[in-house]
Amino acid sequence: MSEVSESHPGIRVAVRHDTDADIVEVAGEIDMASATHLEEALGALTAPQLVIDLRQVEFMDSSGLLSLLQTQRRCEDNHGVKLLVQRPSPVLRLLELAEMTDVFSIEVFGRAR
Repeated sequence: MSEVSESHPGIRVAVRHDTDADIVEVAGEIDMASATHLEEALGALTAPQLVIDLRQVEFMDSSGLLSLLQTQRRCEDNHGVKLLVQRPSPVLRLLELAEMTDVFSIEVFGRAR
């Protein structure tokens, strides 16, 4: 398993390459300024499965949601994208408000409401 970590102001993206999956850990804020950095990191991945761990994301706006949707579309032919989110979190709240919880495979960690 190999690991690559990159930082951009406001966001950190770490990628681990496993045999069957790429695991992407994202921390910080995903907004218009940092979404391009996330898109570039996600666009370079080629494993059959993609897991995006968003549990350390403190803020995400529609730019981040668009990045995730574009990645989901690109990965549909394989196994799609699995998101790991924390409850409560701004990421989960945005996915719920945008009615996107059925678009992704989502695993929720933390307390139930």
